[in-house]
Amino acid sequence: MNPIKRSGAYTLFLLLLILFLSVFLSPARVLGSKRSWRPGSMALTSPSWRIMTLATGISHCYPSLALDTRNRPHIIYLDDGLQYAYKEGEGWHVETVDKVYWSEEISLALDAFDTPHIAYFDSDKKILKYAYKDDDGWDIQTIDSDISATLGVSTMSLTLDADDAPHIAYTGASKGLKYAHKMGDDWQIEVVTIAGEANHISLALDSNGWPHISYKYQSDDEGKFGLKYVYKDNDGWHTDSTLPYIRAVGISLALDDANQPHISYIKVTPAHPGVYLDLGYAYRDDSGWHTEILDNDTGEMTSMLFDHAGRLHISYTSWDDQNPGIKYAYRDGEGWQIEFVDPSPDTYFPSLALDDANQPHVSYTSFDDNGVRLLRYAWKPTTPLYLPFIMR
Repeated sequence: MNPIKRSGAYTLFLLLLILFLSVFLSPARVLGSKRSWRPGSMALTSPSWRIMTLATGISHCYPSLALDTRNRPHIIYLDDGLQYAYKEGEGWHVETVDKVYWSEEISLALDAFDTPHIAYFDSDKKILKYAYKDDDGWDIQTIDSDISATLGVSTMSLTLDADDAPHIAYTGASKGLKYAHKMGDDWQIEVVTIAGEANHISLALDSNGWPHISYKYQSDDEGKFGLKYVYKDNDGWHTDSTLPYIRAVGISLALDDANQPHISYIKVTPAHPGVYLDLGYAYRDDSGWHTEILDNDTGEMTSMLFDHAGRLHISYTSWDDQNPGIKYAYRDGEGWQIEFVDPSPDTYFPSLALDDANQPHVSYTSFDDNGVRLLRYAWKPTTPLYLPFIMR
């Protein structure tokens, strides 16, 4: 046989063998539908998603995820204090940031040097705290002690500006909305609104550094709640009154390149006020606001981001009795695509991050068959195509 033809036939044989092994001997097929989870163990829900259980038997969780400049995951969560976990090499490192008992929400951001910045509540003392790590360890500051004693706990959202200065939107003393940002060594605190209760808060900064906030507004007098969107410019704070009335929780805000707002949320129907039913998406353009429903029978929280190409990605929970678990939606040229990340019941509080290849990573809380609370981390790696190298 001609040597060139023999080499080509050998290459084709190796390619077919790799395809056979990847399809019929993949970890998902070997593991089957019954999986066993242990701390640090890994399994596949599909050929594309990988899942790792980082901690078991934790007291609380509410995780927040961020990826550093090398695409390594960093996660904060609650378990007998505020815990910070990050991946280095093949291992995970965990350390206690602060011995707080509980905070309804915690928020993590990494700066340009991969330094972690954290916003959280000390629920016992009713204060908003901020922590960041330097060469000497964790520097913890009290931002605001004027937090509602009747509310007990509050929600917040942290982001960093172009200079890595922290900005935080949070629930204030009157249950209204407050906004804090750091200038030099000092914190500047503003009351955005004192009317009603602000919760399920999401903060984003536009290209000029101005804050935009979406949140769940609830009127104590009327007993109803809805989605609100506010923003600041040179003239002060503005409420967008053109946003249609939507009964919403689980709110996540992102801004596009034109600084227009995009909001994911869970729509609640008036007939079922305690049941979170539909994954909704609202966005504003020059013609006004537009809304659509992306999925049904969903849970309580969403997490949404734009990737480098301007495409949207959303992680959320499904509470459908027949199809529970963590789900992931993304928009491509053909519309919205939805897939399961982890088809397990009792999943909560997804936090989404995107790596440099625009691939999704999600941290979340789950429970095993014995009711033990777990911290899980899932990611969808880029799968390169390796061709055999033939020496002749």
